Amino acid sequence: MGVPSRYEVATLTGVYYGSEEAFIGDCLTSVVEEEGPSIKESFTPYKTRFLIKSLREVPSFNRFIEDLFIRYSIRKETSGSITLIGKDLDSFRSFYEELSAKILKPVAKELPDSRHLSQVIRQVVETRGLTQTRLE
Repeated sequence: MGVPSRYEVATLTGVYYGSEEAFIGDCLTSVVEEEGPSIKESFTPYKTRFLIKSLREVPSFNRFIEDLFIRYSIRKETSGSITLIGKDLDSFRSFYEELSAKILKPVAKELPDSRHLSQVIRQVVETRGLTQTRLE
């Protein structure tokens, strides 16, 4: 086991986390570091906690995660915290590759990036500003 590296989730064989959400957070961090600027730009405007909470609120995401644990032989022990142990050397790599390919990267591509959010803010502020100016 040992101390997990946030940026190398795919190299783990066993790991201890305070919660499953912390593990998912490290998967998010890993995909950002692995993919570089394009995904980083998409995720930057959002707090990691918000992204994880939003994913966890989708029941099919939780089922998908549980299915990945089973499919890639990652045993999960929960007792206030979580210990994940991969049966095979590539258990975590396979888990991470499928999670990032099917969920994390597609989510990043669909999220409005910081430029888009800035444009929306500018549009709302300028529109509201013009409306208020005309009303006065």
